[in-house]
Amino acid sequence: MIASVVLVPPALIVGARKVSPGPITDKVYFTTFFATPFDGLRKTDIVVFGDSLVYRAPWRLMYPLSDIVNLGVIGETTRQMINRVEQVEATKPRTLFLLAGVNDLGDGVAPEVLAQSYKDLASKLSSRAGRMYASSILPSDNDGLWQNIPAANKHIEAVCKALPNCTFLDLYTGMEVEGKLRPSDSLDGVHLTLLGYYHLWRLLAKHPL
Repeated sequence: MIASVVLVPPALIVGARKVSPGPITDKVYFTTFFATPFDGLRKTDIVVFGDSLVYRAPWRLMYPLSDIVNLGVIGETTRQMINRVEQVEATKPRTLFLLAGVNDLGDGVAPEVLAQSYKDLASKLSSRAGRMYASSILPSDNDGLWQNIPAANKHIEAVCKALPNCTFLDLYTGMEVEGKLRPSDSLDGVHLTLLGYYHLWRLLAKHPL
């Protein structure tokens, strides 16, 4: 189980200042407080694996008492991530959190095609971790993208349920409003503001990770 988060809503500690999540905090975090995501491969308790949504997340703020290795890479699709599964092997994690798939949809890949590459990725990852948590794709408010996310998430859930050590986390439902990402949670229709990551953390805290 991931250690209890000491992040206290609705404020975050940035340096010596207490600030509320929102646009100003986004500027502070993403320009001056953005923790180096990849700090070398080492044996660890928890690996977070995925694309830029993982890469940019303030894991060290959300879980300061946990040893987390961030293996998020900007712009990667699930097919590209398959080439990095050996990174997980090197860390030997007790728990792996996977968030992936939005870049596939952004490249025009149909949900049923994404399902196969996601299955290949998840199968390889699950054998390299004690337990895996597969997240739904988060909502978007980009036209041509958000409409395909629910169908893709059904495929991801089915893939996860077929693996013996995988738990599916429906984070989409708690982040969407009328099928789209809340404007206050969105930087550009896909990437999250710090407030968006705060809402994501609140959802993760409900699950026995």
